[in-house]
Amino acid sequence: MQISDFLITSFQNVRSSKRTDQLHKVLLDEVLNSNPEWAEYTWEYEYQLPVDGFGGTFDVDIAGFSEGQLKVAILAKAINSNVNKNIKNYANTTIGEAARIMFAPNANMEKVLFVSILPRIAPRFNKGGDVVGFDDVLSAKSRTKVNEVLQVQYNGVVESVDLFFDISDVKNFTHSEQFDQINVENLDELMLAWLILSVTNERMPFVTLFADSVILAVFLWSVCYIMAGDAFIKIPTSPNLQRTQIDL
Repeated sequence: MQISDFLITSFQNVRSSKRTDQLHKVLLDEVLNSNPEWAEYTWEYEYQLPVDGFGGTFDVDIAGFSEGQLKVAILAKAINSNVNKNIKNYANTTIGEAARIMFAPNANMEKVLFVSILPRIAPRFNKGGDVVGFDDVLSAKSRTKVNEVLQVQYNGVVESVDLFFDISDVKNFTHSEQFDQINVENLDELMLAWLILSVTNERMPFVTLFADSVILAVFLWSVCYIMAGDAFIKIPTSPNLQRTQIDL
């Protein structure tokens, strides 16, 4: 089974453990395809971190171990409906869960990866299952830039990757029952999405440095321009004194 196969029936039984198990398996397969060097690690599903950074326990969806030590933690979400109203809560959860793992006693993480699988256009349902609208998930995500915060906090060790897909004819559906089996189109590939994210994160320090340099250059140019334009200064101590030229 691949991610695209999982998504076909992903609107069904959204809280069931079977759906969760399927998601974790297809996601790990995709991660290992993107990172073959991790194939040598020992992998567990639903691993419980004995003590997290907050002093409690924490469940890691997919955990990779090297020589018995936790090195890779993968947190997975497949969110299909009513996405935008919770988008900031998801971001807050990501920041908090990253801290719980990264600040756990003796933590020495190689990678903490948050993977969310979302439709680009997501339905909004009422309690009766009627479709009451649609969310533009890409637009909401563009206003929730959690990776910029993670990059500053953890210097690339913690990342959040979004895999988007389209639901065929989604805006023709009027009830949740019509989503029991969907046609999935244009699913992002994890390897490509991760590559784009890595390039973006690597460029962030350079972009910041470049922006700071431009600001400094403009400031210095402004100062020089003002001083050059004020080369002739009036000395108001005596009406008999003439304008004095000052060479800069």
